[in-house]
Amino acid sequence: MRRVAQLALMSVVAVAAAWMSFSALTGLARLAHIWPPYLLPVAVDAYAVAATVTWLASPKGTAVRRWSAANSLGAILTSIAGNSAYHGLTEAGVEHLSWVLAAAVAAVAPLALWLVIHLHGLVTASNPPGVARTAPAQTTPAIPKPTQPRTHRKPTSPTGKTAAARTHAAAELAAGRALTGGQLARQFAIDPSLGRRIMRELATATNGNRAHTDGHAQ
Repeated sequence: MRRVAQLALMSVVAVAAAWMSFSALTGLARLAHIWPPYLLPVAVDAYAVAATVTWLASPKGTAVRRWSAANSLGAILTSIAGNSAYHGLTEAGVEHLSWVLAAAVAAVAPLALWLVIHLHGLVTASNPPGVARTAPAQTTPAIPKPTQPRTHRKPTSPTGKTAAARTHAAAELAAGRALTGGQLARQFAIDPSLGRRIMRELATATNGNRAHTDGHAQ
């Protein structure tokens, strides 16, 4: 509610000031025989508003901000001078301006046109069409992938390797498949001499079993 009241009061002040300045500058244009006379306050006061808005909306330190600030102050001072001149001249009973003052008032229009074109050029150069201002992209930190826990295999002890090699060799011999000590050593990553020894022991045990079986058979 308070903000609405503030905006309403500011609007009332702006309308009243604009209307009084409009009337004074229009009267000054009539004294200078400028037609249509109401365009003089538009060229001065409207440009003051446009330059002020551009000034406040421009980034600090830019050419647009510096130029629009200077133009805003210049347009306001011109409006003040025009309002003061009109009321002073009318109080003095002047109905027609001298050629010098009429020429000065008439120069306001082309000067305002040049100033606003220059301002438009600066604004366009600082904000090219089709190029939108974007905020700096915020990089989202990459979420590390969950790592699978490593399963550590317990190294097979030499005794375990020897037992596994012996079991495998016995199964191979029982199945009638040929197997050497070197092959057994490479397969179970054991010493070649150990592989040959296992094969000799299994061969001796196999021959002994056969002899024992033959003896019972007789």
